[in-house]
Amino acid sequence: MRPSVAELLQAQRMQQTIVSKIDVTPQEVKKYFESLDADSLPYFDTEIEYAQLIVNPILTKEEKQTFKDKAEGYRQQVVNGSDFGTIARLYSEDGSAPSGGDLGFATRESYVKEFSAQAFRLKEGEISPVFETQYGFHFLQVLARRGEEVNVRHVLVKTKPTSAALERTKAKIDSIYDKITTGKIDFTTAASLYSDDNFTKYNGGVVTSEYDGSTLIPVTQLNDVTVFNAIDPLKARETSKSVLVTDKRTGETSYALYYLKSRIPPHKASLEQDFTKIKEAAKQNKTNIKLSEWFETRKDNTFIDVNSDFMTCQELEDWVSTGKVAKN
Repeated sequence: MRPSVAELLQAQRMQQTIVSKIDVTPQEVKKYFESLDADSLPYFDTEIEYAQLIVNPILTKEEKQTFKDKAEGYRQQVVNGSDFGTIARLYSEDGSAPSGGDLGFATRESYVKEFSAQAFRLKEGEISPVFETQYGFHFLQVLARRGEEVNVRHVLVKTKPTSAALERTKAKIDSIYDKITTGKIDFTTAASLYSDDNFTKYNGGVVTSEYDGSTLIPVTQLNDVTVFNAIDPLKARETSKSVLVTDKRTGETSYALYYLKSRIPPHKASLEQDFTKIKEAAKQNKTNIKLSEWFETRKDNTFIDVNSDFMTCQELEDWVSTGKVAKN
């Protein structure tokens, strides 16, 4: 696959070079929008702008001990002669379990500090003691070293919140809800102070679209039913009561509050409400024109190689007609 991948990367780099300086001014965005047929303007579903405040359960030392003991039990099986890879496949709760816990070669910066401390301290073949990271309890074995990289395999036992931990968490977030709804603190400040979600807490809990980074999110992108049900009844500037949620990225269970900043009802595209989307479309249109112009200037003195099966393809007609095509 190397030749094909190399060719693809080379083409992508060339295209990026051609269009790297392209941008659009507000006037160009307006001109592009006005050039569109009014009858073909896109229709946008309801969009919302919302923020979240997440509080993760914190386990006591005693509650964690159960999970640590389980990891230690698996480690003792390995120490007593069981195959490390088999134990990882059977019991590890990490995505590497199907491959026997093997993480491949990686640098120190690839792991959280507690994991790196163990991985780069041990000699080849050595097995670490059980240690804790933000993901749970691990033990690992160093398989090989290569310069500043190390190849390890590990077993992970994730810590899960107990009913008592969940009760404590709910009490904490409900007290935060009371502060917000009584006006003692605003949601933005509360999220910055109390939220455990590092993806949103530093911008006041505001959630952005995973597709384009916009703060306006179509309700159709709220794939989590729990989140949708918490936000849907809210009016602008209202905060939901606490709900139990599960993070799809990590599988962690937490309690959350949601704040609806604004709601835009379904509507046909307009320059006032949808400037960001129209700007992206205008930029893409300008990019396409630039690429077409670049190709056109090089069409007459560029040789291309076309498989005979595609010689009748209409997309290649302009190139084939130049007579500079090598048939194969």
